[in-house]
Amino acid sequence: MKAGDNVSPHMVRDLGRVMERDKHRFGLFVMKAMPTRGMVQEAASQPLIETEWGKFPALQFVTLAELMMGLKPKLPPTISPVKKATRVEIRPSHQPGAQPSLL
Repeated sequence: MKAGDNVSPHMVRDLGRVMERDKHRFGLFVMKAMPTRGMVQEAASQPLIETEWGKFPALQFVTLAELMMGLKPKLPPTISPVKKATRVEIRPSHQPGAQPSLL
């Protein structure tokens, strides 16, 4: 997140390098003002990430004003709507070995 008024393409380039170094697929640059043309060009040099829900830009911008208006970046869902969750039983009586065998 950048809070200052002085943002530049160099900062976007740095975020891209950190994403690559730390193996993050997506980066979100949250800032106060709209991105400059150079910043947009730098973000466009990042790849599109292919997911089961389509392609998404690896690096995106969002302003605080957009967030306050309810606009969200284009990101894939964090929980898959097509994969079934594994059942986790938390009741003590249903844990392995909690009930004696009848046989």
